[in-house]
Amino acid sequence: MSFDKMLDEYSVRAYHWAQADFKNQIAEGFPILRPIRSRTIWRFVAWMDSLPHSQKDKAAHALVKRSFPRALVVLQDGISTEDKSWEKKYQAAMSEPFPGEFALNDAEIAGRIGPLINRRRLTARIRKDLRDIIGQPLLNLGGGSQVYGREIQGFRVETWVDVGGAFSMRCRHAIPIGEQVWLAESIDILSYWGMGGGPEWQYLTEDDMELAISSLRAVCSHILNALPAFLEGLVPSLSNEELESFWRDLGFAAPSPAYMALWKLGAFPRETLPFVTAQLLGQVPARPADPGPSVLIVADLEAGGKSNDRSLGKVKDREFFDIRTRMDPLFQRLHSSGVEADKIRKVLGIIVLELIANPEAYRVLRLLVESDLDPLLREKAKISLGNLT
Repeated sequence: MSFDKMLDEYSVRAYHWAQADFKNQIAEGFPILRPIRSRTIWRFVAWMDSLPHSQKDKAAHALVKRSFPRALVVLQDGISTEDKSWEKKYQAAMSEPFPGEFALNDAEIAGRIGPLINRRRLTARIRKDLRDIIGQPLLNLGGGSQVYGREIQGFRVETWVDVGGAFSMRCRHAIPIGEQVWLAESIDILSYWGMGGGPEWQYLTEDDMELAISSLRAVCSHILNALPAFLEGLVPSLSNEELESFWRDLGFAAPSPAYMALWKLGAFPRETLPFVTAQLLGQVPARPADPGPSVLIVADLEAGGKSNDRSLGKVKDREFFDIRTRMDPLFQRLHSSGVEADKIRKVLGIIVLELIANPEAYRVLRLLVESDLDPLLREKAKISLGNLT
């Protein structure tokens, strides 16, 4: 399945689920949303409660469409005049105070309410009590923001939980395929229902610890338990047409399409490695019968020693290996020096090998260094090889 077709299929599956799920939540009275202490939630629930039952499903249908433009294209659907009318009604309702909001304002100004929960204790409880739902901690971003991860249908699914800043807690999910390449970059129940943003708990105190954990569990499990059906049978890959298209884009004078092409090529090693190798060396060299020990570039933590580019097992150390910080000056230098587009593609193709960062990419970089290619390409290959060792 090509990358574009996979995105289409995922979008359509998620869209159909969101339409049915929103209507189920209406019938049940929004049991997942009501425990979330947030002005956005309170205004939304107050608006939905005020609508006649016959109008609630129409509002839901229109709002969900806002979040799935790709699915609408695939399904040859669109935003109708009635849909636009419901969007305007929703926007107007979200600017209206909910019952009790003025008293809430006074309490907030007086300091009686706010994000008053102990954030360290909350983080510790999330790690301990939600591990079965959101997985293991992957990355501490600082400032109270933590990334957790688990594997679903062979994809790494991340949960980003932030307990810092003006809010007591907020969360979202993401499904990365590679560096800067996503199957879904921001997933949460509010976005799927067309409300934008993600669930945010504004007013949690120490007395609300159990409420915080139980409501976060409900919100996360609601989405994560639905993902297996969204992801079943999806195997990300690049078609020959996509490989050719992204390779052409590497030669763009504008950085944005070139950068996106680089990230996308780097996200699909199985298809990209032989293609880029052929572009650089003219052919794909046969592997030696006994390649010997390889430099350990990828740490397989949970993949049983197997290379699985979508698993939790693939972890790259970005502290010494940050391609992005080098890309801007390199890109500007290549284009300002009048280097032809084909050679720029090859230089960036070497960066793609560095981004892939597996033993086969390392082997190809060594072949490039030892080749009789253009000195510029040998120099860039040597630099990339040094970054991986």
